[in-house]
Amino acid sequence: MMKRKTLYALLVTVLACTFGVAVQAQTARPDFESLAKKLAKSDKKIADAKKGADVGTWLDRGELLEEIAGAHSLFIQPGWDVATVMLVMGKPQGVEQVTVKDKNYSVLHYGEVDVYASENKQIAFSRVVRPVVTDPLRLAYDAYNRAASLDVKKKKTKKIADGLNRVRSMLFNEGASYYGQGEYGKAGDALELSVEVGQNALVNTTDTVAMYYAGLARYYEGQKEEALEYLKKALDNGYKSNGEAICSYYEVAKEVGKIEEAKAVLESNISKFPAQKCLMLSMVDYYISQGKDPREALPYLERAIENDPTNAQLLFVKGIVLQKMGDEDGALQAFTKSNEIQPDFVDPIYNVAVMYYNDGVEAQRKAIEDGKKYDEYMEQANVLFKKSLSYAEKAMEIQAGHEGTVDILRSLYFKYRQEPGMQAKLDALTAKYPAAK
Repeated sequence: MMKRKTLYALLVTVLACTFGVAVQAQTARPDFESLAKKLAKSDKKIADAKKGADVGTWLDRGELLEEIAGAHSLFIQPGWDVATVMLVMGKPQGVEQVTVKDKNYSVLHYGEVDVYASENKQIAFSRVVRPVVTDPLRLAYDAYNRAASLDVKKKKTKKIADGLNRVRSMLFNEGASYYGQGEYGKAGDALELSVEVGQNALVNTTDTVAMYYAGLARYYEGQKEEALEYLKKALDNGYKSNGEAICSYYEVAKEVGKIEEAKAVLESNISKFPAQKCLMLSMVDYYISQGKDPREALPYLERAIENDPTNAQLLFVKGIVLQKMGDEDGALQAFTKSNEIQPDFVDPIYNVAVMYYNDGVEAQRKAIEDGKKYDEYMEQANVLFKKSLSYAEKAMEIQAGHEGTVDILRSLYFKYRQEPGMQAKLDALTAKYPAAK
């Protein structure tokens, strides 16, 4: 549906601005054993009636859990080069080559944490192998919430708010990392919790970027209703991304059967982004997919072409719309122009072949129904079929084995099998592309 690499690139841009807010830069490997002991002490404190009722206990716990979350990535930032990691963390215990989601990585094994470096020797992400505790950022959020509930006199409000803001940033970074790994379920969990933390009264931050990418993560995980919810939240709170967010919302809404709601969102925003091609195409898609009058789609398509006149795909779609309107001359011009711009694009040439073939079939039908004009209509049909044959053969040159083209050629070679060379063409086609049984 959507361009995942482009979206991840944007997340990495945001990540570069926020990563590392929660913790101080490290100059040595974290001591996981020491952190585990500190957490065990914290567990005892919160279980104690007196200490568990103290704001400071929960503030300390929140900060400790932040430190643990940072340790789970060795405090390494994506984008660091391998040499820097080794300088800071020392030589890894081992290095392994792996493939994750069709991407090749070198894995630097650092005991509790594996660090993944891409082929350009820059760090892509880290994975904790032996965590101190599961989900430390959620636990940190809970700790700060508990501190806030105990801070009746509001003396620690700023410190609690600062902690919550750090947790929010770290959750966003975690979501971005999972998104880049293709772990969309985990990405959605982290980004949604980041949004929730932002909505806490002490933080009061509306992170539309996190909302939007939480929606995308849920979509890629196959959770389309949840995806639509977060995409709508992002739009309602002002996230537009030059109109692309609206197009994403339209696509998901269409898939979950809420296309009329999506159309309303398109109509209310399309004039705000006159150069955004995907908005125009979404409107065209609406009118065509819903069987509406194609004339209503044409103005949006013309605007998209005006902004991108050498786009073969747009001209192809224009040909489809004009064809539906009955303007075959206009459709032929659009299809021809599309092919001129992109000669290896088979669809416009194939569509011309289909157009002439269908017109030939219609002329045959008229010949059968009107005996007085039989010869006239059959001559028309013959001319149209020969035009279809010419375009179908051209389509076959562009893309050998194109399924629809093979069907047209098989039909027309058979029809004209008595003509010189046609039977040989039919035999060759049948041998290479046997008809489905």
